[in-house]
Amino acid sequence: MIFKPTSVSRFATSAFAVGAFFLIAIPTTATAQQVNRVWVDSSGLHSVDASLVRVTEDQQFVILRRSDGGTVTLMIDQLSLEDREFIDDHLRRDIEGNRLRQRPPEAPEHDPLPVLALSTTVDQDRVSPSLGGQLNLESNNVVRPRRQLPEEAEADCSPWSIGCTDAVISIDEIDFADEVSAPIPIVVTDDWQTRKTSVAVSLSEHTLIPGQATRRQLLRFDFGDQSSIVAMQSKGRVRLLDHHIGSGRSLLLTGHGTMGEGGSIALAEGWNEDNVRQISQQLLPGADSSVGQSPPKLLWANLVDSQHVIAQLKSSIVLWNLVSGETVFRIDHVDPRSEPALSEGGRYLAVPASGAVDLYAVETGKPLGRIKVEPQMPGVSFSPYGNALAIVTSRRLRIWNLVDAALDADISSRESFGQGAPTWIDHDMLLSSNGILASQFRGLPIWKYDLAAAKVTRVGKHVAIVRKEPWSQLVTMQLPHQSAKRILKQLDATSIKVDESDWRIPGRSTWDGGAWVDRSRADRSLRVSRNPSSRR
Repeated sequence: MIFKPTSVSRFATSAFAVGAFFLIAIPTTATAQQVNRVWVDSSGLHSVDASLVRVTEDQQFVILRRSDGGTVTLMIDQLSLEDREFIDDHLRRDIEGNRLRQRPPEAPEHDPLPVLALSTTVDQDRVSPSLGGQLNLESNNVVRPRRQLPEEAEADCSPWSIGCTDAVISIDEIDFADEVSAPIPIVVTDDWQTRKTSVAVSLSEHTLIPGQATRRQLLRFDFGDQSSIVAMQSKGRVRLLDHHIGSGRSLLLTGHGTMGEGGSIALAEGWNEDNVRQISQQLLPGADSSVGQSPPKLLWANLVDSQHVIAQLKSSIVLWNLVSGETVFRIDHVDPRSEPALSEGGRYLAVPASGAVDLYAVETGKPLGRIKVEPQMPGVSFSPYGNALAIVTSRRLRIWNLVDAALDADISSRESFGQGAPTWIDHDMLLSSNGILASQFRGLPIWKYDLAAAKVTRVGKHVAIVRKEPWSQLVTMQLPHQSAKRILKQLDATSIKVDESDWRIPGRSTWDGGAWVDRSRADRSLRVSRNPSSRR
């Protein structure tokens, strides 16, 4: 390590703690992350192999990330001449890059990889309900995380394109206690063999009223006639977990308890006819009441292809073949608070942990690396373009570039970003779980939308929002809305540097059942500062 020889061990043993302190406490600029290089002190006696994370705003310190993921903060004046020249060149390029921020960046272009289909021992054309059984957690392939930073990886965008129109579709009143899934895009084929995008949700009423039918349904929303259609009526509770556009199959949780415990995972199809039916079903491990143990709770699940599901139960993530019941691999010691994410093409899995995000290759279970953050449980979401991963903590939004294996953006907010996964609006904008709209290239939170008791999903260039009472409706729209666009236009037109440490979200909107109502607006008087700090 660099600095005096007597201080080498102190910095070696506490590098991460020191780095974490400076990352949080020191105002910084120049956030682009570089490849590893050898940094040497001015005496030439001490060195460290690390990549440049950032330079502090006062340009007195440089923050580096070692190959093991830990960070260390060093004084620039104590570095070698070559390293100081490297930093000067980096700062000069950063200033030149900020001049380009007067226009939004172009969307990345990545060709989809071949449709992912994992190897299987069962012919998918022979799927039959008789193949149903009970899943188990036993596996010969138990995966452990890799502590180093991820290396460069191919972009994994979706091989299918979807899109919808603006819509406000009412649903019969949904009580706050009722279980409603997040809206999930599906593609149906009509009588003329035209493919069109719809959105589906599941609805299971919590309260049983004698003499009345209980809604335990799958609903499909048709954008053509602005209506909702009951595609499945179930005797027991049903939850729509995911949909695989290529095969037309959906993933369901059925027969679970009021708290989501127990039940079965099922494959279903039949959206084209609005007659969805189960074609394969497997009990969750321990869901058999005869075992005498408390039933497990399915915390998260996604379809990888037409047969394979990756799911989290308690502290394990498992990749199963739902047709054969085979366990492909298992990841242990997963925090039950974690909400994993699957990339659009199904190849990468992001698993949040306290203070980190672990990446895995879905085909093999191979660990790809770990991205460290402050000691919180982050929310994660892959870009629709397949090239980036959004990582959100309470007041930080980071964008990890999968292709370059580098940090692309780091946005701070005076207000909390919430605790859930963010929703990508496009290649620049993201919407936090509690409604904060943030721009990567501007490096700022732009607007706050009221998303209380709502669930949000991206559908092409739109977002689909499902709300319970008092509105009980599905809404599809494009964001940002007009008032937020005016903020962006004014922000981009000003040559004054924005002091992000003093930046307050300019506007907020609530929903009135048909449109956004702006409750506060500051587009005429942006809070700006004439100090030399950059927007990043």
